[in-house]
Amino acid sequence: MEINPSVDIKVERPRPEALIATHSKTFESALNSIFPGKQEETRIQKARLIMGDDVKDLSDEDLEVFLTEFQYLIDCWLDEYEKQVFNNKTLRELI
Repeated sequence: MEINPSVDIKVERPRPEALIATHSKTFESALNSIFPGKQEETRIQKARLIMGDDVKDLSDEDLEVFLTEFQYLIDCWLDEYEKQVFNNKTLRELI
């Protein structure tokens, strides 16, 4: 096999911004899998900040249950709406 040095090989490399974004997502995913409690605390803390005094008497466990139930309702309502709009299919099913 002979190598021809006159042939230019162009290798397309990803832009630095794309590499940083990819590595940031990978790093964040790794941290979330190592420290899952931090994500839950952040969710509860955000809920407490948004809801203010309305949830001050709730325990973290009760608030987590309410947040999970509320998320479930939102997902169900959105699925039903999408089915009405897109001939009995959700966006996920269309994609």
